[in-house]
Amino acid sequence: MVTLLQIRAGRERRSALAHNAARLASLPESDGDGAWKLRAALERADLAYARTDFSGALEALDNALAGHDQEAPGIVHLRAGLAWRGLGRLQKAREMLATVRPEDPVFVEARYFLGDIALEQGDPELGLHYFDGALESAAGTGQRTALQRARARALSLLGRDAEAKDLLDGLPAAGLSALGAPTARPTPAPVPAPADTLPAAAPAHTGRFRLQWAAFRDRSLALAFQRDHQEQAPDMTIEPGVDSRGQPVYRVRSGSFADPQAARRKAAELSASSGIDIIVVKDE
Repeated sequence: MVTLLQIRAGRERRSALAHNAARLASLPESDGDGAWKLRAALERADLAYARTDFSGALEALDNALAGHDQEAPGIVHLRAGLAWRGLGRLQKAREMLATVRPEDPVFVEARYFLGDIALEQGDPELGLHYFDGALESAAGTGQRTALQRARARALSLLGRDAEAKDLLDGLPAAGLSALGAPTARPTPAPVPAPADTLPAAAPAHTGRFRLQWAAFRDRSLALAFQRDHQEQAPDMTIEPGVDSRGQPVYRVRSGSFADPQAARRKAAELSASSGIDIIVVKDE
């Protein structure tokens, strides 16, 4: 089963990698060795991100951020912010994205992702604030369309459905992937919207058995659980589904095992260290 987090990571990864080619080309070439080191660091970070190795992406950016992170180009903060988000560390992601200055070429992208994280954290009012701020600096129909779609999501979450519908009715059927962001969940249209839109799929699980840590009705509780326990299981993901009564449920799972005995041994090991009753389930 491909998880929500995996879909998001894939689309974000695919779009951001293509987007970064143009950004890398715009970096200054004068500063000799320093500029080339920065380019190399960003390319290493992109390769790690493409493998969903978010920790590796952050490690590649360490030197670019160390000691003088305020001076690093906005693309460094944008990439670091997306990597932190991939790890479920939303506050760290927000701190990185908020560092991008208004005059930076990736400012609109950074504001977009700040707004999307706000939606993910259940604060559509703040999300709308970020989207509105990004619109003031947006260039071209593609960026503006993507941001207006994001605004419509925020308005809908605020209960302002009529405004959201009017806004969407006035937009093109599909926006451009102008923000290096994921596309909307209902369709594969290339319009960014991480909270509702998720990235192209990461590799599927190879084993038939997984470890289930918990299950929640509320996605925000599942996200909070994931953030709290990600260090114990770095590959922990949230799998949305329905229960036997057709009610939505968000299952928090990790691991992938071909051998059920190996899965049970790992479950017992993690249960002992975490104090959580972890069960073995068949991948659906």
